[in-house]
Amino acid sequence: MLQPFSRAEKLLRELFLDTAKGESFERLASYYGFRKPRYISEEAWRLGIKKALYGARGTPMMCLSFLEAIFSEWIRETSTYDALVVSPNIVEFDDVSCNHEGRYVRVNGVMHRSSRVREAPNDNQLVLQPMDTMMFKGAKLTTLETVKLEFLPFDIEEYGCEYRILLDKGVLGMPKYYFPNTDGEARSAGELPNGHIMQLFSTVIEERFGSQTEGPYPIYLSADEFASLFFDALDMMLAAGVRESVLMTQWCPDEASIYGSLFNKKVYGVVTVDPPALITPTRS
Repeated sequence: MLQPFSRAEKLLRELFLDTAKGESFERLASYYGFRKPRYISEEAWRLGIKKALYGARGTPMMCLSFLEAIFSEWIRETSTYDALVVSPNIVEFDDVSCNHEGRYVRVNGVMHRSSRVREAPNDNQLVLQPMDTMMFKGAKLTTLETVKLEFLPFDIEEYGCEYRILLDKGVLGMPKYYFPNTDGEARSAGELPNGHIMQLFSTVIEERFGSQTEGPYPIYLSADEFASLFFDALDMMLAAGVRESVLMTQWCPDEASIYGSLFNKKVYGVVTVDPPALITPTRS
């Protein structure tokens, strides 16, 4: 059977970050110090590593570019819109809400910054910052042009020698895994049932598999991906003496996040807000 690449060519491809795939790519990523989390795609992690390797270490824009790259799936699938320009710094699109305020947003690939949603009857219009800064361009768009908006699921603030990454709470949203402080304590209205470790050999099916709609929810004991995703990677990009912190942020108090969670990505393989239909597992 005709092989598309010689053995020498395959070996060379496994040694380059742009061409390595699968185990070869993960080995290279670990060599550079960026161990790939399981729920981030190979394409996104590759782009993130390249932003980190070729960027200016210690600058806010480098951290922003890295995070934008690794969350590119979330941006592409849940926060990308087609909008109409109604004035040089105002765009109009469906489903505008306070979830879109105060965010970095790419307009046709150029980094801008959103400001606020206009008041009724123009509450489907979003105002962009008109002034240039070192992090983003001031909006000077062409009226009546259709543009592509891509909202980033995080923000970065700098406090002296600390970078605070404000990550949209929806991205790190998890089912409520906790036990009440008092035995027999009643749950509040709408509160999810508790999580627990599954009993794999129980004759009661709910104790073996749980119920993803009514509970109890299983407890997942692995959290190492969070450290490798943020702190381990960011530590290598920041200047000496600078530390970072990640704060979960509820962008819009009155509305649900527009982003799906890492939990959904791990369990269902998607980053959308609404996960696919549940499949009841079977065991022989």
